[in-house]
Amino acid sequence: MTRDVGGDATLLVEVIDSNGDPVSSQVKASASGFHVLYTPKVVGKYTVNVRYADAEIRGSPFHPEVYDPSCVRVTDVSNGMVGKQTSFTVDASAAGDGHVTVKVNGQTSHPYVDISATSDNCYTATFEPQEAGRHQAYVLFNDIQIPGSPFDFLVLDGNSVFAKWDSSRHYPAHRPVQIELESKGTLHGKIIASVTDPYGKSVNCRVYPHGGNSVVEFVPAEVGPHCVEVFYGSEPIKGSPFMADVYDSSCVRLLNVPSLATAGEEVTLCVDTSESGLGDVDVSVVSNKIAVPTLQDQMSEFCQRFTFIPKRAADHLISVSFNGEKIPGFPFVLKVKNPVHLLEVINPNTEGVVVKSSACVLVETRGNAINPVDLEVQITGPTGELLPFKLLEMPNGGCKIEYTCRNAGRYVFKIFYHGESISGTPLYIEAFDPNRIQIDSKGLWSVGEKVLIDVDQLNAGKADIGVFVNGPRGASVPFDIFSSSQGHRIAYVPTEHGTYQTHLTYGGISIPGCPLIHNVMDSVLATVSGSGLERGIRNRLTTFTVDSKGHRGELVVQVDGPNSVAKCNIEPGSNGTYKVNYVPVEVGKYKVVILWNGKPVEGSPFHPTIIDPSKVDVVGGWQSILKSNGCWPLTIHEPNTLIFETKHAGPGHLTAEVTHDGAVLPTDIKRLDVDHYHLTFIPHSAGEHVIKIFWEDVPLPCSPVIGMAVSPVERQHLLPFSASPTAVNSDKVILAGQGLHQAKVYQRAEFVIDGTEAGHGSPDIHMVGLNCGVDVQCMPLGGQKYRCSYIPTLPGAYLLNIIWANQPIRGSPFKVTVSGGNIASKVTFRGETLRSGIIGQELRSDIDTRLAGSGELSAQCVGPTKPAFCELVDHRDGTFTLSIKPQEVGQHVLEIKYGGEHIPGSPVNIKVSGSPDASKVTARGPGLQHGILSNYQSQFVVDTTGAGAGQLTVRVRGPKDAFHVEMQRDKHKDRRIVCYFDPTEPGDYIVHIKWSGVHVPGSPFHVHIASTEAELGKFVGEGAFLQFDNHKTTPSPQQQYNSLAYFE
Repeated sequence: MTRDVGGDATLLVEVIDSNGDPVSSQVKASASGFHVLYTPKVVGKYTVNVRYADAEIRGSPFHPEVYDPSCVRVTDVSNGMVGKQTSFTVDASAAGDGHVTVKVNGQTSHPYVDISATSDNCYTATFEPQEAGRHQAYVLFNDIQIPGSPFDFLVLDGNSVFAKWDSSRHYPAHRPVQIELESKGTLHGKIIASVTDPYGKSVNCRVYPHGGNSVVEFVPAEVGPHCVEVFYGSEPIKGSPFMADVYDSSCVRLLNVPSLATAGEEVTLCVDTSESGLGDVDVSVVSNKIAVPTLQDQMSEFCQRFTFIPKRAADHLISVSFNGEKIPGFPFVLKVKNPVHLLEVINPNTEGVVVKSSACVLVETRGNAINPVDLEVQITGPTGELLPFKLLEMPNGGCKIEYTCRNAGRYVFKIFYHGESISGTPLYIEAFDPNRIQIDSKGLWSVGEKVLIDVDQLNAGKADIGVFVNGPRGASVPFDIFSSSQGHRIAYVPTEHGTYQTHLTYGGISIPGCPLIHNVMDSVLATVSGSGLERGIRNRLTTFTVDSKGHRGELVVQVDGPNSVAKCNIEPGSNGTYKVNYVPVEVGKYKVVILWNGKPVEGSPFHPTIIDPSKVDVVGGWQSILKSNGCWPLTIHEPNTLIFETKHAGPGHLTAEVTHDGAVLPTDIKRLDVDHYHLTFIPHSAGEHVIKIFWEDVPLPCSPVIGMAVSPVERQHLLPFSASPTAVNSDKVILAGQGLHQAKVYQRAEFVIDGTEAGHGSPDIHMVGLNCGVDVQCMPLGGQKYRCSYIPTLPGAYLLNIIWANQPIRGSPFKVTVSGGNIASKVTFRGETLRSGIIGQELRSDIDTRLAGSGELSAQCVGPTKPAFCELVDHRDGTFTLSIKPQEVGQHVLEIKYGGEHIPGSPVNIKVSGSPDASKVTARGPGLQHGILSNYQSQFVVDTTGAGAGQLTVRVRGPKDAFHVEMQRDKHKDRRIVCYFDPTEPGDYIVHIKWSGVHVPGSPFHVHIASTEAELGKFVGEGAFLQFDNHKTTPSPQQQYNSLAYFE
């Protein structure tokens, strides 16, 4: 210490420590005073006396406090836990007077430190760390770090360690029990675990790392709860302590285990778990892979009772497990016996049962009483449906099963007692329904002709059919009965006319509608006569007669023209005659069908020829031949000629007769081409000549024609000009017709030359173009008149040169312009798609005119009473689509013209029928039902009567190469089709039946063909309903189909 005292006197210093002991000191003089040095040895309050010149200086004695930071002691520094207070002790009692400062630093945090005094100069430092990891505690005494500071310690996070533990689980004894511990991040501390058994004894355990985590493992030796404590640092982890319930399945005991049981009687098992620990007991009983229901009762805390009733006389496998572990000695096989050999099924309805009538089956017990509850009854119908029934007890101990069949067919009865089939089952009973029988015996019958009766039993089930036929006098009539695809056919031949009665029974029950009445007539066939069977004239009444020889019967007449149907009128006359009238509306060959009592008369069908003589005309017209007085000027000793056109007159030949004064003149008739005839004759005398002209022996409307024959000189005097007979004036030739100026390629062009006033002569015609010439045909019309025609083949400009008697005609040569035109014959279309149609449905066909040049395309379709909707869609490339939608049933005529001319194939006859109705189609037969391969009948019948026009398609899917589909029409009924597919392999078959693309009722039919009767019985008895995937049937499936089309 230094003190400024001034002067030169002596300074005396005395230092006494806290214990009263003197402390040596040194006094050093300085320029400003004295400097006193001493070294304290102990802490505490010291006394310093300072005298100068034997007097105490002001302030003396001094009392400095001496401290020593090295005397501060820090204890209880230990690892801490995040979020929990941590403390340690600072003892400064030996350090002297002063203050303590503590600061704690974490990795990233600086928790607040609370310092509290516990006694004199003793303190507790408390803080709450916020993060895990290494921390440092800085301790200062009077702002000086004490020795050892800073102090290092770890802070652990108890939430970074957690256990995967199922508290509800039970653990087996003598096997390792493991608790898996997972951690978040790096662990800075050690995991400690301890295990205590139910008796408080410690169980060895270990903690070891595994896959980045830790595992606590121990092996329990005792049954009961074990306590597992797990610590991280000084704190238990979340969930600790953990309780592990330990069991021992080898300690489970079974009481009252039987060695033999009887079907239908209760079996009891008792399970004692008093020494095995906590857990769940499970008992399962299986017979023939089918689980048997068991009932569980809790008898006491550790005893459970299991009961079950075996239904079958078969081995029952009993399994007992404790907490999922099989207990020793199990599974155990229990033998079960069955009293079923005492039972028998009896069917009192051996001939079958009637549909919708009550019937029964008896279960006889031979005097032994049985419980009906133990009977299992299953009745399967023809289509796999289950039939309800009533089960009644009988006084003799047996049972009666009452049932009512809903539909015809085979019913399969399967009856079990405690799961075992009773003797006599499966039982097959046929149910039949007489009301479902269809009888077909329509028609007219004559003596000596076979009467046929078709009995359709396909939907009626199986039963015996009974037949009895009575004649007109009550006597029995012999008959024959045959099996058919639908059932039976009955045939007998009546030997006398009158009423016959046929009585039919089915299963002993009269079939509704019986007896059948057949009125048999004498076997007489009607005759026909009349010109209407050979020829007729268009739009004129045509007649013929039918003579039935006085017998009654049914007359049917149908008259069809080439493109039309003629309406017939039948007028009954006396003595069994009929007068038939019809009016043909077109020329051509007709077809007349005449049926008497359903049979064609002799000569039917007839093919009369219908003509139209009014369509036979002179080329150029009669007005060009006849004078004003109606006579045809003839020249004697010269040929007089007429050219006739017969294109629209119908099939036939032209004939003529020329007479003069009663004498017949020779005539020469030549056929120039298909539609033209040339008539020539030479009068030898002047006067009136009568010309009679016939078409197919029918006179023309203008026949006879009167011709007046004169000499050539006299005829010249009759000419209306005064020139001499030999004078020729070509300027007086008159020309007319468009062919003089224009024409179209491949179309006939015409013009007329009239030289009656130009003098005697004939034309000479030449037509040439730039690239070719054109042949011109010149046909004389008589009286120096000519009709000329030509057909150009190339378009362009042509020169037409006409010379009369070697003199050019005024205006010749004429310039003719030939345009492209159209060629109807080059138009193509698909007429086969329009041969038949359905009312209301669209008919379509494509028409191609690209090779025919330019022209107008038209189409018209006419039905029996009204036109049909007809539309042409132009595709702008020379092709068209024709759309027709008929609105009525019957014959339709379609005309397609190009440039006013019919194209090839036009007109087209379209037969329009009613629309198809798949709901009216019926399909039935054994081929649509389940069966056995060895005796399987695969035929079935599809009846399309009343279903309209359409196409029948039958497709079968089944095992590959195992069947072949065939279809054929019933020769007696065209609308019925008999189908077969003849399977050769057992398996599942699917039969698709469609009418014009629509499934008929019941389609698709699912058919299972079994190898044996037992297999079929099992299949049907299990109520199997086959649900086949349309794309996934049996392996390597095969498809076959067939189709037939019908048009009305």
